Amino acid sequence: MAERDTTLTIKHPVTVKSRVTPALRDELTAELREALQQVEINLHQLEFQAKRLTNEMERKNIAGGSAWREKLEDEKARYQDQKKQLLERLQEVSQLPDGSEVVRGTVEALTQVRVGDAWQRLASCEVLLEEGIIVEIRRS
Repeated sequence: MAERDTTLTIKHPVTVKSRVTPALRDELTAELREALQQVEINLHQLEFQAKRLTNEMERKNIAGGSAWREKLEDEKARYQDQKKQLLERLQEVSQLPDGSEVVRGTVEALTQVRVGDAWQRLASCEVLLEEGIIVEIRRS
């Protein structure tokens, strides 16, 4: 059998983790506060639109406003839920101990596999970062 028949290049997910440091905690806090600020802006815009539409419907004496009010309330509840989740995550981030590891996401990697390779080594590949620098590549 030719060599090209026994190897294959495949894509597989790689988990990216970061070691918690004061700088990472500050970075995560800033990201969450920015997201929280955006949710607040969206909530204020939604409330402004609701007032404007309510006034317009009352002025024009339009009936059937319950459907759009319900939609606006659903949207408002969704934003409030996002805000609650972000506040909980902010609390969690503030309590992360230095040296612990947090998952930051996944990336795709290309790996050449051969007949006889252990498949499990692909499924458990991780990259550990500290201060944005790769400090460890883990394969089980």
